Amino acid sequence: MISGDASRLVVLADTSPAMLWLADAEGRPTFYNRALLEFTGRTLEEELAHGWQESLHPEDGERCFLAFHDAFRKRRAFRIEYRLRRADGEYRCVLDSGVPLFDAGGALDGYSGSCIDITDLKQAEAAARDAESRFQAFMDHSPAVAFLKDAAGRYVYVNRTWERFFGMSLEDLVGRTDFDWMPDEAARALRENDAAVLAGGVPAELVVRVPAPDGEARDWLVIKFPVPAEGGRILLGGVALDQTARLRAEEALRESTERYARAARGANDGLWDWDLTTGEVYYSPRWKEMVGFAEDEVGRSPEEWVGRVHGEDVVAVRSQLADHLERRTPHFETEHRVRHKDGGWRWMLSRALAVRDEEGRALRITGSQTDITKRKAAEEQLLHDALHDGLTGLPNRTLFMDRLTGAVARSRRRGDAGYAVVFLDLDRFKLVNDGFGHFAGDRLLVTTARRLESCLRACDTVARFGGDEFAVLLDGLAAPDHVGLVVERIQRELSHPVELNGEPFATTVSMGVALGSPDYDRFEDLLRDADAALYRAKAEGKARHRVFEGGMRARVVMPLSLASQLRRGLERREFVLLYEPVVSLPTGDLLGFETCVRWHSLDGRLYMPQDFLPAAEEGGLVIPIERWALGEACRQAAIWPCEGEDFAVRVVVKLSARTLAWPGLLPEVERVLSDSGLDPARLEVEVVERDILERPDGAPDALARLRELGLRIVVGRFGAGASSLALLHRLALDALELAVPGFGDPSGAGREGPRGSGDVLRTVAAIARELDVELRAGGVDSAAALARLNAVGCRFAHGPCVSPPLSATAAEAILEARRAGFPLDFGCGDTFMEEPRLAGKAFPLAD
Repeated sequence: MISGDASRLVVLADTSPAMLWLADAEGRPTFYNRALLEFTGRTLEEELAHGWQESLHPEDGERCFLAFHDAFRKRRAFRIEYRLRRADGEYRCVLDSGVPLFDAGGALDGYSGSCIDITDLKQAEAAARDAESRFQAFMDHSPAVAFLKDAAGRYVYVNRTWERFFGMSLEDLVGRTDFDWMPDEAARALRENDAAVLAGGVPAELVVRVPAPDGEARDWLVIKFPVPAEGGRILLGGVALDQTARLRAEEALRESTERYARAARGANDGLWDWDLTTGEVYYSPRWKEMVGFAEDEVGRSPEEWVGRVHGEDVVAVRSQLADHLERRTPHFETEHRVRHKDGGWRWMLSRALAVRDEEGRALRITGSQTDITKRKAAEEQLLHDALHDGLTGLPNRTLFMDRLTGAVARSRRRGDAGYAVVFLDLDRFKLVNDGFGHFAGDRLLVTTARRLESCLRACDTVARFGGDEFAVLLDGLAAPDHVGLVVERIQRELSHPVELNGEPFATTVSMGVALGSPDYDRFEDLLRDADAALYRAKAEGKARHRVFEGGMRARVVMPLSLASQLRRGLERREFVLLYEPVVSLPTGDLLGFETCVRWHSLDGRLYMPQDFLPAAEEGGLVIPIERWALGEACRQAAIWPCEGEDFAVRVVVKLSARTLAWPGLLPEVERVLSDSGLDPARLEVEVVERDILERPDGAPDALARLRELGLRIVVGRFGAGASSLALLHRLALDALELAVPGFGDPSGAGREGPRGSGDVLRTVAAIARELDVELRAGGVDSAAALARLNAVGCRFAHGPCVSPPLSATAAEAILEARRAGFPLDFGCGDTFMEEPRLAGKAFPLAD
C-alpha cells in the first residue's frame, strides 16, 4: 500500500507533461507516469512487463542496454538519445536522462529519470544544418566574390570564390584589412566607400581595379550593403564580380563603333538601327539628309523608310527583309527607289545584318543606306548605249533581236501570226556619201529614223542595223494585210525630199517583208527570209517592197546532194585546217592562231565554210567536221615549237551550238588532249554569240565544264546579232571577239557605215572591262580600224589586215622564226599582204 507522501508524489508525477520513470537498484522499472503511458499506449502493468523494450527501435536496443548497464554499474547519471515507438506506431526521438538515487546509508536505491520527445527539435536542427549547408554551398559556388567586414574594416568572412580568385583563405584574412594585401590607393578607395555605406545605411556600388595573384590588374564591380548582426552590431557585407572581360569588350565595342561611325561618315552613308522588340528605328542625321529632311522631320517608325519606297520596289524590299530575319539569307541587301522630299526618286543601296539571341531569333537589324542614283543613271546609260545606235538613237541589232525573239515565242505559244519583219535599204545612199559627204549621209540617216518612227505604233520597233540598213518589227497585227498599209505609209513618208547642204535630195527605199508564223521557231530564219525578200525587191528595180515567198530561199540553200559529197569528203580526208594569226595590238606579238576549215573536193573546187555548212547542218555532219577540226588543231599545236611560257601560243577552235549540245563533247575533248599531249591552257574554244543565245539554259553549263578542264572560252561574233547582257554575266568566259562588220567601220570613216559605230564600240569595250575579259576583233581589214580598236582597249585582232590564213607549215615557220628572235611583219597597212613576211621572205600559204 502506497503511503500518503508516496501517493501525493504519484499524483504529482502523473500531472507532469514530462515522461517520468523509476527503476530499482537492479535496473528493473518500477514506475511510469501517465505521460509516458499515454505516449506508448500501454497500461502500467503492460509497460512494466517489458513494454519499454518492445517500444525501443531495433537499431537502438543494443546501444541503449549497454549504456544503461554501464551507468547502473558505475552508479552515475546518464543521458542518451534513442527512438521510441509511439502509440500511433511512429518512432519518435527522445532524450532519456537518469540519475542514481541513494538511501540514507549511501547505498544505491535505484534510478529516477525523464524522457523528453525531441523529434521536432532534431528536425529543426537538421533543417538548420541543411539551410546552413545550402547557403555555404551557394556562397562557395557563386561566381561572385562575397565578404563580410566589421566596422573597423577587418574581414570576418569570405567565400571560397574569394579564395579561388585572390589565393587567400578565410584563415589568412580574418582580422586583416584591405591595406594588408592591396595597393594603398585601391584600399583607401574601398575604405572610404565602406564608411559611406555604414554611415548612410544604404547599398552602394563602385568599380575598383585590384591586382590578381599573377600580377594582372583586374576590374571588379563591388556592391556593398549594411548587415545587422547580434548585439546590435552592423557589419559590412559585399559581393563583387570580375568585370574585366566585359569592360574590355565594351571598350573594344566603343572603339569599333567609333571606327564604324568615322568610316560611315567618310563613305557618306546613312545609318539605321531597327529595334524589333519595340518596333522603333533610329535614323542617322545623314540618312535623313539623303531623303531631304531635317533632323526633327523624321520619326522613329519603320514606315518612315518603307513607306517612302517606290511602289514597284516595296514588295521586294519587304520580302528580302523577311527572308533575312527568318534566316533564309545570310544578310539583307537590296537596291530600291526612295521618294525624296522634293518629290523625286533616289536610288538607294541598303545593306543590313540582324542581331540574334542564342536561339537565333532576330532582336534588331542594323544597316546602312548608300545613294547610288548616279551609278544607276550611268548603268542605264551604258545599257542604253549598248542597245541603241549611237547616231540615230534607234534600237540596234541586239535590242531588235531581243524583241523579235519575244515575238517569235509569243506566236508559237498562241498559235497566231500577229507579227512581221520588214528589212529596209535606202536606195542610192552611196551617192549621198560620195556626193554630199558623210555629214550629209548622217543627216539623211537621222531624218530617215525620225520619219520611220512617225509611221509606226508604240508597240512596233524600228532599228538600225548599220550603214543604211533598217529593220522594223510590226507586232500585235490584227491581220496580215495591215503590213501592206504600213509599208505604203513608209514609202510615202520617205519619198519627201531632204535638204542636204542646201539642196533638196529625194531618195527611195527598198523593203523586204517576212510575215510571222507559228512555224518559225528561230528569229534567224525570219531575218533570212526578210533579207531574201529585200534582195528580190532590189533586183527588180528598187523603190519597191516584196513579201517573202518560198521560192526566194533557193538562192541561199545549197543542193541537198552536197551533203552526201561532204560525207565522202570526211571519209577521204579532203578537209584541211588553216591557221589565221591573232596578234597583240599594243605589242604586235603573236598570241596564237584561229583555225579555219576548208574543203578541197575531188573535183578541184575549194569550199569555204559558208559554202558547205548549210549542207553539213542538213546532213548532220557539223559535229563530225568539228570533231575532226578539234583533233587536228590539238595534234598540230602540240608539235609546234612552243617551249616555255613566252612561246606558248594558243590555238582557237570554233564549236557550233549543235556540238556544244552534244553529250560526248567533254569526253571527246579530254581524249583529244590526252592523245595529243597539248596543255589545255593553250586551247581556246570559240562559240559565236548567236549559238549561245539559242541555248541559254544549256550553253553556259557546257562552257563552264570545258573551262573546268583548263580551256579558255571565247564568245565570237559579239554584236553580230541579238545580245543578252544578263546571259554574258552567267558565262564562264575569257574573251569577247567583236564581229567588226556588225559595227560598221570601227575607224569611224564610214566605209561600212557612217559615224556612230565608234560609240557602240566604246560601249562594248566598257562591257568587256566590266566582265574582266579580253576584247579582240576578227575580220579587221584596215590599218585605221586597227588603230581605232587599239584606242578603245581592244587587245588582240586578226583578219585580212593582219594576215590571211596560213598552212600548218607556214604557221610552224613563223613560230620557228619567232623563237629564233627574228622580227615578224604581219603587214598592217592599207595595202594588204598576200603573205606574211620575215626579212623579205614570204611564207607559203598552202602546203
